[in-house]
Amino acid sequence: MRESGMTLEQRIFSEERAARIVSAMQAQIDVGNFCGIEWRLARDHKVLHSGKVGLRDTDSGVPVPDGALYRVYSMTKPVISALLMMLWEEGRFRLYDPLSRFLPAFADRQVLIREADGSERLEPARRPINIADLLTHTSGLSYDFLYDCPVAERYAEAVIIGDGESTLEMLVARIAEFPLAKHPGSTYHYSVSVDVAAHLAQVIADKPLGELLRERLFEPLGMADTAFHVPEGKRDRVMGMYGTPFLHTPVPPAEMPPQQLTPLPVDDSHPFDKPGIYERGGHGLFSTTEDYGRFADMLVAGKTTDGRPLLAGPTLDLFTANRLTDKHLPFVINGLPTPGYGFGLGVRVRMDVGRTYTPGRVGEFGWAGAATTNFWVDPEENITGVFMTQYQGPSGTVEPVTDEFRTLAYSTLV
Repeated sequence: MRESGMTLEQRIFSEERAARIVSAMQAQIDVGNFCGIEWRLARDHKVLHSGKVGLRDTDSGVPVPDGALYRVYSMTKPVISALLMMLWEEGRFRLYDPLSRFLPAFADRQVLIREADGSERLEPARRPINIADLLTHTSGLSYDFLYDCPVAERYAEAVIIGDGESTLEMLVARIAEFPLAKHPGSTYHYSVSVDVAAHLAQVIADKPLGELLRERLFEPLGMADTAFHVPEGKRDRVMGMYGTPFLHTPVPPAEMPPQQLTPLPVDDSHPFDKPGIYERGGHGLFSTTEDYGRFADMLVAGKTTDGRPLLAGPTLDLFTANRLTDKHLPFVINGLPTPGYGFGLGVRVRMDVGRTYTPGRVGEFGWAGAATTNFWVDPEENITGVFMTQYQGPSGTVEPVTDEFRTLAYSTLV
């Protein structure tokens, strides 16, 4: 049941225990793991606890500003997925519709197979990509940073994701030129499929993506600082980026470098000054901790702060239900499994508390971003959490600060 409000099963929030979060996050800053950190916990659209520590950037020495702007990278994906589900509610498409019904360039796909001897061949896809495949990452598309994947290598050579000059339509046209990495529906394979889904939303609604998001989500939720570009008057709030430049290059886990607080230039690959051009589905949004928290709060029951419905309860149930079968589980990204979780139509979904390593109830869902941003929604506890910082590193090399934050956040519920 997705009704907002206290129940007997919900724990009481402890302000005293919340002080642990501040101490732990400050310790992460003090040892040099991160430059600045910000967080938010909320229930019933009301903030229970929030805080920030550290600096906007090491050069200026300016503290994390009010309304700090973060590149949320893959936390763009759940926003796009929610938008697409709003269009689905209106009967604009069916989840089992072939993608080629709307985007003909994705008809008659070929799959690239790499044999044990290193040779490669193409074979016809066993079935078409459908729209649900895009949101569950079972489309067979790929990402450029996935190791041991010949299609990822081709994406990286062609600078598919790091191109900050192309429009979304141009990006998707380029993606369609490459073969698939997997047969549609055969496996969970993290990919650019949500970029394709974002373009699909544009085509279905016949509106630019940024305009669609503003009308459907950002304005109703009061997300005034969330967009694909940053106006000049807000640019002093953009957080500095740190980390290692391996995001768009496939790297085996054994070769991944250690964490280091080194400035990382990202303005070319993730620009803030190209409105109407740089719009993406799998990454690209700038947001604040408060703005993204408002989006997370909406996902508890599908409603805005003032009770306006954006997504129906049954739609949220479908959105947050695991869609992966046993053959897909545990789903893996770059060699790292996610035990205890499945995947819905755009979010990870907790299925088995006993197989996970962080607290939360069955049904908790959320996602993360490449710069160590993270959010979760726990409908049973009626609580949302948002964590923001700006550090990029290859999978498995970043200090697990988001796990620490989540553990401390849940420890406030007594």
